[in-house]
This record gives sequence, structure tokens and C-alpha cells, in this order.
Amino acid sequence: MCPDRTSPYIVGLRLLGRRELSETQLRTKLARRKFTSKEVEDAICQLRNDGSLDDRRTARAFARSEISLRQRGRIRILSQLKNIGISKEIALDAVTEVFSNINEGELLSNLLEKRLEQGASLTDQASLRRIYRYLIAQGFEPSKVAELVFRRRNNHDASIIKDGDHDSLAD
Repeated sequence: MCPDRTSPYIVGLRLLGRRELSETQLRTKLARRKFTSKEVEDAICQLRNDGSLDDRRTARAFARSEISLRQRGRIRILSQLKNIGISKEIALDAVTEVFSNINEGELLSNLLEKRLEQGASLTDQASLRRIYRYLIAQGFEPSKVAELVFRRRNNHDASIIKDGDHDSLAD
């Protein structure tokens, strides 16, 4: 390392001060700044030892923000954690812990309602398929999505019959 250059440890602290990063993300960012592999490894080790770098904390924070800000489901969050370099074991533990305080059915239902408020519809098969794909892409289990969408559609159909002209249905 050049004497006039900031140490990778200090750079790492600054990066971690902005937001939580996984060890993999931080390693990549430090390497892009042209630090040697040894410098990066030493900084990572020091940051891990002093508690500044913690994949478990990062995974929990990431999962909480994905739920609260983006209404994501378990499957998508697990996939995203894998993409940022969190191990499968740590990701599963973090998602399990964070979802222990969340009613996943309510989260899914709220996301469906939000989508319907934005103009989506449950009136035809094409719309049903779009909403189904959207909710699955957000990380919810296909069986739970199907159950909710069809239950919501049946309630919608029942309300039309209840509020509508009963004589026309007898034809």
C-alpha cells in the first residue's frame, strides 16, 4: 500500500458506515479500489473481528427492509441474499427470524390489495395470470398466491351477485 493512500480498513469502515454490506460485497468494493488481495483480506478480518462487518446482521437488516419497504416474500429475499453473497445457512436463519414477527398472509393480501388499487383486475383469466405471476415474482409461495387470488376473485364475484340484479341471473 502507498503511504499516501487510505487504508482498506478505513475505506471499509466508510463503506459500512453508509449501509450494511455483506463480506462478499465489501471484498468486491475494496478490490475495485485496487487494494491487493492481502490488504483486502487483512481489512476484512479486522472489520469482522471488531464487529463492523457481520453477515448475520446484514442479512437481517436486508430482510427487514425488503419486507417493510418492498413487501417481498421469503423466496425472493432468500434469492437476493444469495446474490449479495450471504451463505444459505445465514440467509435461512435471518429470514426465519425476521418472518417470525410477520404475518405473511397479511403481507401477501396487502400486496394484492395495493396492486388492485393501482388498476389491476381479477375479472378475466389474463388479469388473474398477471397478478399470479407478479405475486410469485415478489417471493410468495405459489400455492398461497393461488389460494388468495381465487378466494379474492370469488368474493368479488359474490359481491357482484349480491349487489346486482338478481332477476337477470335467473334467466
